[in-house]
Amino acid sequence: IAQRLCDACDDEPSKAHFGRGSQVALIVGLRHRALKRPLVVLCTHLSCNFQEPWAQVAQAFVAVRSAMAFAVKFGDATPVVMGADLNSIPGSGVHRLLTTSRLSAEHRDMAIVAENVAMPFLRGKAELRLPAALHSAYKTVLGDDPLFTNFAGPPSNFVGTLDYLMCDSHLRPLQVLLLPSEDTVRLERCLPSSRFPSDHLPLLAQFGFKSGASAATSRQPHAKAPAPAMTTVGSRPTPAQLLTSDVKPHVISRPPVTRNRDV
Repeated sequence: IAQRLCDACDDEPSKAHFGRGSQVALIVGLRHRALKRPLVVLCTHLSCNFQEPWAQVAQAFVAVRSAMAFAVKFGDATPVVMGADLNSIPGSGVHRLLTTSRLSAEHRDMAIVAENVAMPFLRGKAELRLPAALHSAYKTVLGDDPLFTNFAGPPSNFVGTLDYLMCDSHLRPLQVLLLPSEDTVRLERCLPSSRFPSDHLPLLAQFGFKSGASAATSRQPHAKAPAPAMTTVGSRPTPAQLLTSDVKPHVISRPPVTRNRDV
């Protein structure tokens, strides 16, 4: 990511500023075995320097724009799905950029506190703009993003959502894995714990293509999503531990299986 940002800078101070860090973005082209339809997957982990949100915005912009440009090589309707630790909460500049496809140059997270440094790709424009917006799988299915995906202990004691599963308009989220409740996490004060080995919780979602129906695929046993088991994040799951949306496009992933009764 740093190299892409450096290449987009016009001066040495900007290159030095945005060339820091070792964050990477993995972009992979896949193909559905039955439908023969392409799909592009992006996985990335942005900087955790919350004091420089403009750097996080720049990293998110170059990663997602690169994934969307790669998807065009497979055809205009090739879906893009992203799994990422954005180190940014809902409502942040990064989140607004990805979910609306644009971010004004006047946004507070675009205010660079560094001398003689300019935002890459902006060059006098009124806003950063992506080719398309991404949509949160959890928000689509549940109505909102999780209350938290990170539940850290001292010294930060941070509790909030930093991790996301998102897709563009060519896919529709069908199901998501319920996350543990705050009460469950607090049984051992914070994360990681004996039950959850990371301070970040795992996210899991099932997506469907919005078009290009295949009769053979629609007859597969996993093409029909189960009925909703509950309506809120954090409540104790029933045996059906996946929440579903009210639409049933063609399934492109096998529904996840959960063995822990409280997840």
